[in-house]
Amino acid sequence: MTGSGSQRGIRFRDHDHLREVLSTGGLALDVFKSRSTPLDVQIAVHVNEFANIVKVSGAPARVSRGRAEIANDEGGFLGVLLQRTGRTVFESGSQQTVLKSGELLIWHGGRSVRFDMPDDFQKVCLLVRCDIFEGMLPQASSYAGHHLEQRNNISRLLGACLSTLADDVSTSAAGSIAAV
Repeated sequence: MTGSGSQRGIRFRDHDHLREVLSTGGLALDVFKSRSTPLDVQIAVHVNEFANIVKVSGAPARVSRGRAEIANDEGGFLGVLLQRTGRTVFESGSQQTVLKSGELLIWHGGRSVRFDMPDDFQKVCLLVRCDIFEGMLPQASSYAGHHLEQRNNISRLLGACLSTLADDVSTSAAGSIAAV
């Protein structure tokens, strides 16, 4: 079984199929294969003219973006990642950050990154084109790599907004993989 639909999105168990669908949808990621941990993730993407909302959940997994992936989608976006459950170990350059439940991270689509989810996880990522983000927040790209811990009031507020937004779009329209 390579993919199946559900209320929560599309379930993937095949690495190549997931990589192909994500690349076709505009979010190129290299999906690592592991013999000890088979792939089992669900992805729902909601696309609109200002931002894309990506909901991802599943068993432990690892994905990355390198030169080839960035060249595939041009990397012209910023991501705001909310870790709902589980953990994500984020690496960009020499920086390593561990996100725990309720924490947020801002990342740049034009930079090489790696996301390692060592546990079962749920996350939401808001992807916004850099030009739109910069129009609202000058020098927004300078925030890439910024980690907002759960105890931070801004983190709790933004996390609640992202969760509500992701849940609202999931109930108003079926999740689908589309152009990111």
